[in-house]
Amino acid sequence: MSLAIEVDKVVSVLIAGERMFVKSGTFTLDAYEFRFGDGDYAGSGLGYGFQTVEGGSYYGPIEAIQMVEVSG
Repeated sequence: MSLAIEVDKVVSVLIAGERMFVKSGTFTLDAYEFRFGDGDYAGSGLGYGFQTVEGGSYYGPIEAIQMVEVSG
């Protein structure tokens, strides 16, 4: 059995005990890294990114997500 989550169906996430409502279609997973002006970067694995319905943008390591709510 798999607990596969379709990223385009994510409607909210719980991070550090705070429920955040995700703007439709903005949740994504990708490499989590910091880039520097000279082209160097420091990576730490898989991360998330999304915009909230209020307009904020959030990024972090995938391990920070405690719960995911999906639509339908």
